[in-house]
Amino acid sequence: MYDVTVAIPTIPTRKGKLRKAIASVMSQSYPVAAVSLAVDRSGEGSAVTRNRALDAVQTDWVVFLDDDDQLLPNALATFIRAQGDSQADVVYGLPRIVDAQGNVRPRFFEAGGPEVFDPHLLMQKSYIPVVSLVRTELAQDARFEFAADGQGSYDDWGFYKNLLCNGASFHHVRQETFIWNIDGGNTSGKPNRGDAPWKDQ
Repeated sequence: MYDVTVAIPTIPTRKGKLRKAIASVMSQSYPVAAVSLAVDRSGEGSAVTRNRALDAVQTDWVVFLDDDDQLLPNALATFIRAQGDSQADVVYGLPRIVDAQGNVRPRFFEAGGPEVFDPHLLMQKSYIPVVSLVRTELAQDARFEFAADGQGSYDDWGFYKNLLCNGASFHHVRQETFIWNIDGGNTSGKPNRGDAPWKDQ
């Protein structure tokens, strides 16, 4: 039996989206043990907020989810089955990309990545989605922090690079595990001490 917590960072202006994210967690075919929710009320940014949610996790496993995305109903079951087969420390799948009109879009490379995990590619660019199953102890040691390449700066990329450098093993499941909404409301997640936390910069 796997005890899994879903960790979600959020901001006060996204309550409607957050409700959908939590509803997707509650409707999993494999029940979650807990949800760890951290609210960024002062513009600290996604890395700090995600780490706060992670610090509160007390189960052996954690799944990360953004507040504007949703887990597909069999996401946890898919992750757990793949972890049992692979014994990996990190298991990640594929997104179903949905636009503001509800249309499913083709996956671009960064949203799908190679068919098997490529450690060399991970050190060069961000291609693993934040939605993944990770051993909590390793996740809490790795921490989320922004890492930049030529295209942008991503807190999950810094997290995965830290995990890899700390010796974590990765496994890629070629199945859709979550809905990635690209509706124009996505944010950079970078710190912003103004009136609008996580505002695109």
